[in-house]
Amino acid sequence: MYNESYSAQESLSSFMYKVYGWMTVGLAVTAGLAFYLARTPGYLEQLMLHPYLLIGLFIAQLALVIGLSAFVLRMNFATALGCFLLYAASVALTLAPIFVIYSLGSIYLTFLITAGMFGIMSIYGFFTRADLTAMGNVLLMMLLRY
Repeated sequence: MYNESYSAQESLSSFMYKVYGWMTVGLAVTAGLAFYLARTPGYLEQLMLHPYLLIGLFIAQLALVIGLSAFVLRMNFATALGCFLLYAASVALTLAPIFVIYSLGSIYLTFLITAGMFGIMSIYGFFTRADLTAMGNVLLMMLLRY
């Protein structure tokens, strides 16, 4: 019984390391591409001249999320990875203007605070085995309040 429990815990840890690794890759793709696009005048010019382009990008992101959610269990790894990276790139397309509006320091600080909070909550959940989903409503209310 002890070996089975240890094996399950070990496989869960391995799975979570992979999830965090892929999320890191996705964030790196999004941040890198958004930074590059923010330095590309032609892209920003197209967004300014055609505001419906941004709306179209949001709709495409939503469609990609719905499609990925519906078919992810039937996809092979390469297809799911491609869709995930496509989604990360599409988020970069919509976030690029943020790099023009805000200073890099404030963007870095925001990412650092968000990543730090995610890391702290992950470590807390891992070591205490607490179900943190109940905190979701409280944290959302705190977010909306401030």
